[in-house]
Amino acid sequence: MLVVTSRYTRPLEDVDRVREDHLEWIGEQVAAGHVLAAGRQTPPVGAVILLEGVAREDVPALVAGDPYVVAGVAEYEVAAEFSPGIVAPGLDALKG
Repeated sequence: MLVVTSRYTRPLEDVDRVREDHLEWIGEQVAAGHVLAAGRQTPPVGAVILLEGVAREDVPALVAGDPYVVAGVAEYEVAAEFSPGIVAPGLDALKG
């Protein structure tokens, strides 16, 4: 599993203009089984995404299709790779 973070490179009002398209892209990645969880950081300086079934070297190609990247309002990096061994009740699907 990969922990991927994004960092907004433009003011939040620029990011929010593309947010609906970005959320649609996230939904497509959830449906494809790539995104397990995603959400904005607090404060809203970027986001955190949990990816499954995507090789680290394939992340740049995957996120290149994100409307945030296409619009030039965010950039991504792989923050960590891990295999969850302990999870809370109800989250057994996260165990690799």
